[in-house]
Amino acid sequence: MKDLRIRKITQKDKPRMLEIVKNIWEGSDYMPLVFDSWVKDKKGEFAGAIDKKGRLVGFEKLTMLSDSDAWIEGLRKDLKMKVKGVGRFLSEHLLTKLAKDPKVKTIRFATYFHN
Repeated sequence: MKDLRIRKITQKDKPRMLEIVKNIWEGSDYMPLVFDSWVKDKKGEFAGAIDKKGRLVGFEKLTMLSDSDAWIEGLRKDLKMKVKGVGRFLSEHLLTKLAKDPKVKTIRFATYFHN
């Protein structure tokens, strides 16, 4: 998407993440519990979608379970933002990255059935 760019999520994004997830699952989203460890993860990628105004509008995490097994998780989008295609944009970014790695044999991705 031309109006979005990808960048690595950092600790500075925590307040914005909390704002995005505060109403997910009636306020009991697990994201606040894993955020710090995901930011520190050197093997995977915690990717953020940034709009043209520099705001974090969504994020997704690539976790490498082993050198050959990938897990894509934690896809979130600010539901108040009107921008469309954030989830697809993030997922395509991570899948493109994984497709370039000859060691990767399996990719797992689970999403909620209403999405």
